[in-house]
Amino acid sequence: MATVKWIKLSIELFDDEKIDFIQSLPEGDSILVIWVRLLVLAGKCNDDGYIYLTEEIPYTEDTLAFKFRKQTNIVKLALETFQRLNMISVDVKGIQLCNWSKYQNLEGMQKIKEQTRKRVAKHRQKKNEIEAPAKEETCCNVTSNVTETLNNAPREKREERREKKEERRYR
Repeated sequence: MATVKWIKLSIELFDDEKIDFIQSLPEGDSILVIWVRLLVLAGKCNDDGYIYLTEEIPYTEDTLAFKFRKQTNIVKLALETFQRLNMISVDVKGIQLCNWSKYQNLEGMQKIKEQTRKRVAKHRQKKNEIEAPAKEETCCNVTSNVTETLNNAPREKREERREKKEERRYR
């Protein structure tokens, strides 16, 4: 999928009831920062809201705590809060942010993907047009403007050239 370096945040983010609830918690600010960081990770992975280190290695509470430079108990509290509020789900593949389309402009993603596809097709077509005449010229052209260097020449020619050089020296 195309690399996208942005996610969509609504200016009404702080009007959301879930965000209000999170901010009212004792570690609300830390939990809210973790939420935004999860959104950014999901944008980097760009896989329908899933977050993972690699597709085979999902993030855990410990790896997220290390990455976010937060205490593990705060990350655990945040993940439990997000699950209770149906903001994330956890399955075999890892943590997935629910309603990912709310934060990622999927139409924009499709548009970028289509533009990339067209750009690559156009580039390949131009490349083929340039290479086709060049191939015709090289296959039909008997003479060449490339000179042979001593090291690339066949052994017999190299020996001939050495002999000629020696003859010139003694003249």
